[in-house]
Amino acid sequence: MLRVFDKDGSLLQPGIPPGKGSFPPTTRVAASIKLPHGTVPTSPANGDMWTTTSGLFVRINGSTFGPLTKPRGTLCFGYNTTNSASSLTIAAAGLSIIGSSSKRGYLMTRAGSIIGISVVIDINAWTQGDLTLTAKIAGVAKLVATLVLSGTGNGQTASATASSGTHTFVAGQVISVARALTNTPVGITTDDMTVMVEVDFDS
Repeated sequence: MLRVFDKDGSLLQPGIPPGKGSFPPTTRVAASIKLPHGTVPTSPANGDMWTTTSGLFVRINGSTFGPLTKPRGTLCFGYNTTNSASSLTIAAAGLSIIGSSSKRGYLMTRAGSIIGISVVIDINAWTQGDLTLTAKIAGVAKLVATLVLSGTGNGQTASATASSGTHTFVAGQVISVARALTNTPVGITTDDMTVMVEVDFDS
């Protein structure tokens, strides 16, 4: 038996027989259905829905889907030529790793946030120093992934994440990535760099 309560906690209907349930329309002061935050069920059944502080989840055909999030996308940047410059600037627009003064990158068509950045890179030579990849909005540094170097090797990785709403952009702004060698770099040569910037959108 399904019981429906009003926004003040009073019983709105004594019960709804098995079958299709009906709920009062949403108003400005109250939603039709409320699923308070709790913990993940140990053994959820198909059709179960619940919320935690991470979001809304649903169990469908033996799999749990969630949390319900904003639409997301990934912006891919890459550079496959050996380079030893302290600040890397590439003339090509779009898929590029850029220097600190450039604003080449991706033009955003909707508002949203940068929520992650990751890098996979080959280090061909190294004596001293580290490497940073910085996601920028309209040329302003926002989210930094730092690769602490200790030697050469292929496929070295670093990443960083941020909460949605921390590093925000609006439609018309450009998201770019800048690479820099830091901590008194000496003898660093990089190759085959792949960077991914993760974003979510407000609508």
